[in-house]
Amino acid sequence: MKEYGACGEDYIARVDVLVLEKTIAVVRVIEDNWHGYKFTDILNLNKINGEWKIVAKVYDTLSKEG
Repeated sequence: MKEYGACGEDYIARVDVLVLEKTIAVVRVIEDNWHGYKFTDILNLNKINGEWKIVAKVYDTLSKEG
């Protein structure tokens, strides 16, 4: 298994809250240039006992090399 170290200075991450309704939320997480990859995750969250928990995830991964 390949181990990755810290990201470079050109790494960018962003979290967008798309929907927020009392105890449910949908967020988009974008990470750009994580060791040459770009990730876009869509997360469904549910507030359970006062804490936000990820209950579902879909994602797309793109290599900048290809």
